[in-house]
Amino acid sequence: MTNADRFEYPLPVLHTDTDHITMNTLETTSGAINIKNTGGGVLEGRVLSRCPGLFFPREIFVGNNEILHFTFTPAESAEGMIYILSNGGEKAIPVYVKPTRITAPGGFAISDIYDFYEYSQKNPAQAQRIFTDSEFYMLLLATGYEYMEVYEALHKDANRKRAMVNFFIVSGIKDRVAMEYKPPFIPRLSRDAYKYADAGSIEITNNTGVSMQVDVSCRDSYIRFFARAYPIDAYGEIPFAVRLSPLMAAQLFFRNQPFMQTEIEIKATIPGAVYKRRLKVFVGEW
Repeated sequence: MTNADRFEYPLPVLHTDTDHITMNTLETTSGAINIKNTGGGVLEGRVLSRCPGLFFPREIFVGNNEILHFTFTPAESAEGMIYILSNGGEKAIPVYVKPTRITAPGGFAISDIYDFYEYSQKNPAQAQRIFTDSEFYMLLLATGYEYMEVYEALHKDANRKRAMVNFFIVSGIKDRVAMEYKPPFIPRLSRDAYKYADAGSIEITNNTGVSMQVDVSCRDSYIRFFARAYPIDAYGEIPFAVRLSPLMAAQLFFRNQPFMQTEIEIKATIPGAVYKRRLKVFVGEW
């Protein structure tokens, strides 16, 4: 028998009926991904969920027409990934959680901050409970609320009535007060996902009006910065290199792990104040 005889031709080819999944609800729900072999042989592999709250009862599959059922229980994260690994190829499917509305007590539908303001005027006590609920947080994310950092600070205020008043003022709703809020500094990655050998940068926007010193570090050595501290005036970019060792890459392969995840810690210092942020970084063979 020759080496060619050991393989089936044509080889399996993985096909899925979707390229992304969007959840428009904050309630426990279910769904499915249909996979099909459009090549030869028999398709086999496994599915991995990297989306908090999304679970596949059956992770291993063998067959040319398979249905992968999943259940979804809302979590804090508003996005994630599903990875399908098979002998017919690999597929990465993004998952987005974009709730279209919250149903408040009494059946009132809250689709945005304007609905929430209207509801709060008639039901202040119930609105205060909703204000600190994870459903409201996810609704703000899904609707692209501009001042998430402000909300994250306000919803920790024990005086909920005061917190909500400030929230509506910042949002430009209550009393139509003209007020523009800008976070002290805004760090952004040039992109979230990087290859084993890659390069990227952190874009820093400084809104304080004074020069700041930005210190950066990463707990994992495969993210390398060229300095520990950078002076930033109004705007600056901090470059970094990604170098995943062959040993770590091999470990990913043998574990069937699609990527590594780490965090970059950022500390911005100005006279009299220190601000900290963390950014998640994903490294894999994309």
